[in-house]
Amino acid sequence: QKHKANWIPITMSEIKSWIELNILMGYHKLPSYKRYWSSDSNFRLPIVAETMSRNEFTKILNNIHLANNRKMPSRNSNEY
Repeated sequence: QKHKANWIPITMSEIKSWIELNILMGYHKLPSYKRYWSSDSNFRLPIVAETMSRNEFTKILNNIHLANNRKMPSRNSNEY
């Protein structure tokens, strides 16, 4: 949200669904995460496609940041 002017906030429900899908994708592996939404029935996984759109999944994937920047050591620090 910090750098995206047209950002639409994500709900806690969407975050939970995204995490659940990642766990499922770790168990049921495909060559690319985009294949879960494929029109090819050999790849498409309906539970994934019905839970969240590929665009929504990708938006979260590309923007999620799981670190507290306030607690990160500076670039000059030995702990960096």
